[in-house]
Amino acid sequence: MLSKVLIGRYIPGDSVIHALDPRSKILLTVLFMVIVFLANSWATYAALVLFVLIITKVAGISIRFLFDGLKLILALFIFTFLMHVFLTKGGTVLVDGGFFTIESEGIITGIFITLRLTLLVVVTTILTLTTSP
Repeated sequence: MLSKVLIGRYIPGDSVIHALDPRSKILLTVLFMVIVFLANSWATYAALVLFVLIITKVAGISIRFLFDGLKLILALFIFTFLMHVFLTKGGTVLVDGGFFTIESEGIITGIFITLRLTLLVVVTTILTLTTSP
């Protein structure tokens, strides 16, 4: 199980991303994080996901390998999504279960926040996978 943990792990490679100075990678990662926190539209999130996919490809990291490592924190992603679905109010009521309601704003916010969390985890994982200790 520990062999699937990706955070903090380094995988040697000869990609352009591996060759970058670690300080510049950290700076670019922080800049990406700021952009992720400022994102507020579907188009922006789509562009960020596309950027991460391109960086992953350039770094020579398998998308499957990366997402296999994310399975370990899948429960956190699901919990985050469900908390927003059930606790965020606004928009059209989609389900009225008496003691709980699911509204459209909760689903949209849940998707945005979960996607934000996923992007942050993936980009920091790429940083550690491509930066030697």
